Amino acid sequence: MAPDDLASAGRIRKARSFVEFAATLQSKLSESLDKENIDLLLADTGHHVQLIHNAAPSGSAGPLPPKLAKDVERHGRDLWNLCVRLKRERNRSAPMDKARLLLKARSLAFSMLELGRSAGRAKEDTGAEVAYLMSLSLTLGKHCVEDSDLESARLALQKTAELMERIKAAPLDASDPREQSERTKLDAEYLAMRTALSWKEDRLDVAEHMFGKIDAIRPTLDPRSAEIIADTLQHIGFDLASKGDYSMAVKWLKRAYDIINHQALDQLSSKGLELRLAICQGLVRGLLDIGSPECVQEANSLIEYIESEIGEKPLVLHWRLELLQKAPGEIFDIDAYSSILHRMVRSFDYSDASFYFLLHHIKSLREKNHRLARGLLDELLLQHIISSKNREWIGKTVVRRVWMNTVDETNSIEALADLKKLLDKVSDALSEPLGCDIAGAAHSVMWSKIDSILFDENYEAAEAWCLIALHGIFMSSGEANLGKFSRKRVICALRGNDTEKARQILHSMSENSKNHILTRYLAFKVSLIDWDHELGSESIRHLSRLSDSSQGRDMLYACIREAQQAGDKLCTLTALQAIIESWTTDQETPSNLTSILRCSIRLIHLIEEKGNEDEAGSHSVAYAEDLCHIFEKAAEQANQHPKDDVGNIVFTAPELHWFRKNAYNMGVAKCDTWELSHIIRIFKTCLAFSTCYPKDLPSSEATDIAMMALRCHFVIAAALVSLARKEDRVEEQLQFYLQVRHHMDKFYAILETDTDEIMDERTAADLNAKLSTLFVFDFEAATVLRDWDGLNEIVRKAKPCRDEVMYKAMGDCVLRSKAPGKALFSTMRLIINEIFELEEFDYEKLAKYIRCMFQAILGLDDTAALQLVDQAIQIAREGKEAGNQLPSSELEWLVATSFNHAIDYYARGEEEPCHRWALKAMHLAEYIDDGGLLRDTLQEKFAKLQFDGGPR
Repeated sequence: MAPDDLASAGRIRKARSFVEFAATLQSKLSESLDKENIDLLLADTGHHVQLIHNAAPSGSAGPLPPKLAKDVERHGRDLWNLCVRLKRERNRSAPMDKARLLLKARSLAFSMLELGRSAGRAKEDTGAEVAYLMSLSLTLGKHCVEDSDLESARLALQKTAELMERIKAAPLDASDPREQSERTKLDAEYLAMRTALSWKEDRLDVAEHMFGKIDAIRPTLDPRSAEIIADTLQHIGFDLASKGDYSMAVKWLKRAYDIINHQALDQLSSKGLELRLAICQGLVRGLLDIGSPECVQEANSLIEYIESEIGEKPLVLHWRLELLQKAPGEIFDIDAYSSILHRMVRSFDYSDASFYFLLHHIKSLREKNHRLARGLLDELLLQHIISSKNREWIGKTVVRRVWMNTVDETNSIEALADLKKLLDKVSDALSEPLGCDIAGAAHSVMWSKIDSILFDENYEAAEAWCLIALHGIFMSSGEANLGKFSRKRVICALRGNDTEKARQILHSMSENSKNHILTRYLAFKVSLIDWDHELGSESIRHLSRLSDSSQGRDMLYACIREAQQAGDKLCTLTALQAIIESWTTDQETPSNLTSILRCSIRLIHLIEEKGNEDEAGSHSVAYAEDLCHIFEKAAEQANQHPKDDVGNIVFTAPELHWFRKNAYNMGVAKCDTWELSHIIRIFKTCLAFSTCYPKDLPSSEATDIAMMALRCHFVIAAALVSLARKEDRVEEQLQFYLQVRHHMDKFYAILETDTDEIMDERTAADLNAKLSTLFVFDFEAATVLRDWDGLNEIVRKAKPCRDEVMYKAMGDCVLRSKAPGKALFSTMRLIINEIFELEEFDYEKLAKYIRCMFQAILGLDDTAALQLVDQAIQIAREGKEAGNQLPSSELEWLVATSFNHAIDYYARGEEEPCHRWALKAMHLAEYIDDGGLLRDTLQEKFAKLQFDGGPR
């Protein structure tokens, strides 16, 4: 194949690959893409853009088949339009990577469109054709520069330069002046874009060179081209100003001003006129930032020139204010400054820009003359802001006005009265209070000022400020904020020793504010001054409920100090009890912790005893709750091993002895009067103290602790069983029984490991009796919890107790339960065996157990019942050999029941089980002391039964 043919085939393959990729890219751009996919598409798209750029330099690309060229052009146009639409629809929350991909896709679209149109040779290379492509390339270059995709911008402008050469080579139609104008416009846009790209690349030398070319065509620029170039130069100037290079910023802004000012004003578009003013504003700002006398004078001249054109507009007044601010402080013309602001207030145009500008400059005026500033702000608020109904403006103005009062004449009652009148007018004009954010901002400003005034002991001014803060216009700030200022009023009243006023303020507060920690503390202080014990006790009660923080506990400590200083013992004791109730694990441990605890326990105990004498125990439950709670707090602190300031353990062994023994003695003493729940709690605290001892205790003390722990576990288990038996709610009952088993395990573990030195007969007998009882409780709990597999283990573990009553209780328990047949049989069999092994066991009792078990299991498990008959036969045989037979009446019942069971099987036609049960009954009948009469009778009856093989 000839080289030309090979090159042509290669171009065709590449063109088709561009079409395929463009089609794929279009489908993916409309989908939701993650960052990884976007990055891959960015790389692929950039690669294809470079391929087109390298493969088709101007004049080197051979023609493509017409159909393929049109296909390339069509896909390029479709991709371009898709990118335009997606950019328009793209929301601000979309990722920036997607925007970069759209821009890169747009570069590919232009390259394909240009390739298709040029390679297809379908159109003549006319000026209009090239102008169309150049317009697209300039648009692409503009977006690339704006998005800082400088690589794509360079490629776009390179293509623009090529197109520019082609358009200059195309013949000009002298009869159509619009064509020359269009070429001038494109040339201007191209130079503007080259200048902007140089600026983005931080190459101001190249930008200067490009501006030289712009300056050369300035006389031929039309208004539209002048606006495009001026806009670019303005952006360069503003960027330089933002970087602090004011001299260069002024230089470029002057260039922009000269270009746009060269055009007739009536020929500029509305955007052009706005651009001209923006350039002037930037130029004035830059000249003032330089600040030299020459620059200030130049800025003044420019302002006068603009003012002569547009009159005394707000913009001109803005510039004049900035010009005035550049004057040195000693020659600052405050009257002129105030006059300009006053004119701006009168001509307020209800725009955000004017509003915030006025706020800023009124604030600046306040630094020179606060009275003039407040007057202007009041006029702006009353004459314009309120009527605007713009709640944001109203709120910001009110906050600013309040702030101005806090920094100027803050202690003046007259100034505060004027502020209140102003707020009254604003409130009357509004239908509802200010928003909560605005009210909160105003309160924040006032709060700091009130604190400083209180520090100076100016209570009259502080009270006046509080009333301002509680004005109806700020009601939306919420109860919490309003309560804060009401409490400040109470403080002012207390400092003035006016408790009646303090009570009135407290009474007027909302319920939530009344119950706040600080409010209750202030109420407590009022009670001490008036010796109002009822109010004091009520305040302490609320503080104890609310003191779940370090602040709350600090308040209780403060109440103790206040009550001690006032000599009020009742309030002191009430606060002392409350401080103990308020302790939590994250609190710093007080150095006198154990002393406070001891004192409180004794105090409550004495109060309880006196209360029981005087009030017939009406508050016994409350006192029990208090004592349990304090013991629990003490145990909680002891388990954390707190240390004092010098690093010593607070709860020493003697302290632990005191708390442990007192908790135990308290529980023992109150067993008959307290509710079971309180008994359980007090003995649990005793157990908690037992775990806090160091490891190196003497053996005698360790034994004493272990013995007390055994008694505590026993009492708790017994109390829990009582609660469980009375509980109707199944879930609660099960929880009680689970705790019973836990305390049984603890008791058994201590008995096995920590009581080796307890050898006296009396103690051993007592522990054995307790253990027997606990085994019964454990057995009962296991049946309720349906732990059938654990029943046998309990029976085996109870063997050392050798207690017939214990086994009897277990047997009764399992017989009353709903145990499955196998579990019932195995457990009862084990119980009967254990009973049988005991000395002095009565065969009559044994026979009764067998009968009860047989009766319970017969309908549940046939195999187990048959095994029980076997066991009865074995016991009867052993008894007969030993001369101590089972009672005949019990044996006769078992024989008759077993034979009747066989007859039941016969009636159902089940031959084999009938044989088994009949033979067992006849075998057991041999051990009845009746000379074999019952056995023979049964044999005769069995022989008469008809089976498949005939009678037996």
